[in-house]
Amino acid sequence: PALERLNLRNNKLSAIDPLAFGLLSSSPVIKLDGNPWHCDCKMAPFRLNLTEYRSFKDPIICAQPTNLQGQDLIDLNPEELV
Repeated sequence: PALERLNLRNNKLSAIDPLAFGLLSSSPVIKLDGNPWHCDCKMAPFRLNLTEYRSFKDPIICAQPTNLQGQDLIDLNPEELV
């Protein structure tokens, strides 16, 4: 059977390895909300791919750095991820 749903909510994840994105994007529904995301340059490749895939239903809210705290990763300009 194929993976239909991947729930990684509230797992204290702060970043996603860019190499993992290919695996994550194959799942129809991916839940990543409730994690303390560190929105820096390491998240830039993930941010760019978010617009291409509809598997990610919930907002990915930045916890760090403080100037981006509370903002949805998808709404950020890639240049802000330094």
